Amino acid sequence: MNNFYDLAWAAGILDGEGCIYIRRHKNYSVRNKRVTPQYVLVVQVVNTDKKIIDKLNEIVLGNIYERKPEERRKLTYCWNLVGGKAEGFLKQVLPFLVSKKERALLSIQLRDMIKNYIACKGNPLSEEEITKRDILCQKIKNLNGRKNYSFVNNGE
Repeated sequence: MNNFYDLAWAAGILDGEGCIYIRRHKNYSVRNKRVTPQYVLVVQVVNTDKKIIDKLNEIVLGNIYERKPEERRKLTYCWNLVGGKAEGFLKQVLPFLVSKKERALLSIQLRDMIKNYIACKGNPLSEEEITKRDILCQKIKNLNGRKNYSFVNNGE
């Protein structure tokens, strides 16, 4: 368990420098010959100061990678958490969040919806379930300043 001060610091960094979003992928079911979406929670912080990213990673072990700079820009470092690990982190920092609190709550609600959906392995999501999830995704996207929610195209 992380200490109070570390979690408060991490929440402040997430509020100021981070992003909470849902990655929605097309997932083709060979068995049912149907495309059904897959929803993945992502928490990400990008910064040019590697010390900040390293400190976050000490608090919660995540994925770190470098982004090569574009013209006239600095090298940036990215830290992210995905899925259940992202959800656990959000639950820990939730009491300290300010600007990203609503996004965190909606993301946790979506993860709960995903965990509680009873479906046989290989069966696609119902249209009703997809609609419920898409509504939550759109709310998060709106809070992030994005307009329309759409599938992520994975090289198709």
